[in-house]
Amino acid sequence: TLNETDIVEKKFGSNSTFIGLKKAIVPRAFKGVSGPVYLQQGYKKIMLAIEQSGLLSALKRPHEDYMFYVENDGNTSIDSTLMYNPVTKRFSTFALYPGGYTEYPLSLNDLRILLLNHVAVDKAKGIARKEFISNLAGNIIVVNNVTKEISGTGTTVVGYRGSVPAPQYPVVISDIADNGTTYEIKNWFSFSTPSMYGKISADYPK
Repeated sequence: TLNETDIVEKKFGSNSTFIGLKKAIVPRAFKGVSGPVYLQQGYKKIMLAIEQSGLLSALKRPHEDYMFYVENDGNTSIDSTLMYNPVTKRFSTFALYPGGYTEYPLSLNDLRILLLNHVAVDKAKGIARKEFISNLAGNIIVVNNVTKEISGTGTTVVGYRGSVPAPQYPVVISDIADNGTTYEIKNWFSFSTPSMYGKISADYPK
């Protein structure tokens, strides 16, 4: 969108118009929580996943107050949770176990759910001991204001379908986005939906 007051010069050609501006038009992709992923090195797989899954429009919405959690390329390669094949242009994840692995191709829907699960729709207020904030996938992100751990509704683990717990204490990548804050995590959050009976039986046996 052009602001008329930013136009300093116009020239008309036979098949085009050149418009001179006094300041650059910064795309919303760079101004929102997606900005660090697009502008910094080390997040290429996440950037490609955002593009391929068509979620950029959700991440660059103005007037939001998101918390966006991302894992960098190095970590996703080490734990094999997000791999990209530049030849086939497809994503996959690997479940590692002693003596082997199983590869699981990721569909566009899988990519969307992965990314949307890591976008909280509001910032933590820091008042209650624990805060439960909805994410764009319809799940809950749990913010523990006592320990500073951030998690999904399940226990965060190392790798895809891993068994080693890995509590996450996100580090701010950028807080200058106009629609939230972007954080780096070392392992993706896990989400589970236990039945009411199972939850009560496990947590309140008496």
